[in-house]
Amino acid sequence: MQKTSGEQSESKWADVQTVADAAFDKKGFGICALDVTELLDYTDCFVLVSGRTEQHVKALWGNIKKKCAESDLSPLLVEGDDHNRWVLMDYGHFMVHVFIDSVRQLYELERLWADSVRVELDLPEVPDEFGDDDDDFWDE
Repeated sequence: MQKTSGEQSESKWADVQTVADAAFDKKGFGICALDVTELLDYTDCFVLVSGRTEQHVKALWGNIKKKCAESDLSPLLVEGDDHNRWVLMDYGHFMVHVFIDSVRQLYELERLWADSVRVELDLPEVPDEFGDDDDDFWDE
């Protein structure tokens, strides 16, 4: 993949923000983006999101796919959607990993890609994991 610059680069990060917003809208947690531009030649960014259950993971990746489609972005590939424990969505210039949290903790992609740079996302401040007491946040 050829690396992007300038206006294309800004668009890439806007796409990553779109993914983060879509995940947040469905109560995804632990949302982070890792800039792997200097480490990999096949993509520029990983977006990582956790869900509580297989149904939650399905709702998360479904909303991400829908919101990306509204921006004329279609995944090149979606893997893992038959089990919804770890779904990988490949958009070319970025990849989205949506996990059940226990699977995310098992594979520790943040540790594996520790040499990457964290991308600053514009998301509201909320706890890393939404508990039952946090439901009031979404009712505002």
